[in-house]
Amino acid sequence: MTENSTQRNPYLLVSVKYGLVGAGLCIVLFFILLALGENPLINGTLFGFFFIPIFVFFAIKEFKKFYNEGYLHFWQGMTIGFGTYMVLAVFSAAFIWFYLEFFDPQLLQDYIANRIELMNGSRDNLVERLGQDTFDTSLASVQSASAFDLALDDFLRKTFAGFFITTIVSVVMRQRPVTVNNKA
Repeated sequence: MTENSTQRNPYLLVSVKYGLVGAGLCIVLFFILLALGENPLINGTLFGFFFIPIFVFFAIKEFKKFYNEGYLHFWQGMTIGFGTYMVLAVFSAAFIWFYLEFFDPQLLQDYIANRIELMNGSRDNLVERLGQDTFDTSLASVQSASAFDLALDDFLRKTFAGFFITTIVSVVMRQRPVTVNNKA
């Protein structure tokens, strides 16, 4: 791919750039939480979602300002946002799967133990609200969770959040060129 072909596709260039930086920050946050003695699978998910609106916004803003002469159609914002949050979600989820599968499987076991303890601590309330069968199914699901399951969950959560945020940012930042009507 030549430099000119990269410049001809700013949708890809901007999306990949901001998506990779966002994923990188999610990974850095993961390690910061580990260093602080926290389980990033429990505490890191909420913080990771703060990166999505920031990187979607700045990706769309850069495209609008530097590649589209200050104008932005809704579809352009959605395209840039989609690319950004998908790259962020894919790389973040792939990292989680890879880390849990090959480097620290105990972290996954700690997560499962924490979730089981949380569910058993709220057992009466959960059974009353959801029913015994639903509680038992949920508990079995938590007990059999794998690295892939947690990575997929992270991917899906970031994707859904990204779609919602991208829609809002695209609507807010949308600006069409003014067309001049030559009636003289």
